[in-house]
Amino acid sequence: MESLPNPAPPTGVDTSSREADPVSDGMDLVSRLEVIEAQPLSVRADAYGSIHDEFSARLDADVTGRASRS
Repeated sequence: MESLPNPAPPTGVDTSSREADPVSDGMDLVSRLEVIEAQPLSVRADAYGSIHDEFSARLDADVTGRASRS
């Protein structure tokens, strides 16, 4: 039986820096939110701000995974 050649790696969008499992990523977020909610009210705003900054950076990233210029 003849084996097939390995397909070439995909070109274009680099997904190596992205999460492979969106469900796992969502569960990580839930865990982080639970930790934040357990903190005193005076500390929560900074923690939520950090999550906001992280998500903003992800949304502002271009297709190559690098932050876009403003």
